[in-house]
Amino acid sequence: MTIQHSAIPDGQRHEPKGVSSATDKQVYIANGSASGTWRKLNDLDMDYSTKANNLFGWNDISDSLYTSGSPRAITATTRTLLTNNAAASQTDTSRLGALWNTGTSAFTINDLNASYILRVTCKITAAAAASTPYITLFELESANGPTTIVGQTQFIKGGGNINQMAVALPFYSGSFINNQALKIYVTPDTAINLYDIGFFLQRNYKES
Repeated sequence: MTIQHSAIPDGQRHEPKGVSSATDKQVYIANGSASGTWRKLNDLDMDYSTKANNLFGWNDISDSLYTSGSPRAITATTRTLLTNNAAASQTDTSRLGALWNTGTSAFTINDLNASYILRVTCKITAAAAASTPYITLFELESANGPTTIVGQTQFIKGGGNINQMAVALPFYSGSFINNQALKIYVTPDTAINLYDIGFFLQRNYKES
C-alpha cells in the first residue's frame, strides 16, 4: 500500500535526518550541494575564520602613544587627523578582522550597504581660561571625497578641566564609502591637548 507523505499520521512521522547528533537549539542549514550541517542560530552566516563574513562584529582600537603624561597638542582652528597606534591592551579585532590601518590612520570598509556606528573616545584639556567653554568638531571623512560623511560638534567645559569625550558617528557604507579609507578629524576652536584615544567600530547590519 502506497501512502502519500502528507497523509502519514503525525505520530508516525520521523525526526529530520541527523537530529540524533544535533545539540540543543541547533537547526539544519543546507550548504547548496545536497547536504548541510546542524548549527545554532547565533552561528548562522558567522564564519569566524573569515571575519568579513560576520553579520555583526566590532573593532576596538585603543591607543597607547598619547597619554596624560604625553598628550597630543592640537592647534586652534586646525583640522587635524586623529591617529591611533592600536597598541593598547584593550585593542580587539577578533570579530571583524583588522579594519584599522595604523600607517594611514584610516578604517577600510569593504561592505556595500552595511551599517556601522563609530564611537570616538578621548580625553581633552584646553588652553582656554577656566570657566571659558570651547568647541571641538569631530568628523568622519571618506577618501572618495572631500566628503564629510558625518560630523558632531561638542561644546566643552572650560580650561583647566579634563573632558572625557564620547562621540558617536553612525554611517552606512554606500558606494562613496565602500572600499575607501575612512579618516577621523578633530577641529577645536582653541588649542587643546588630547590623549587616551579609542575607536570602537560596530557593524549592526550587513547584506549577505
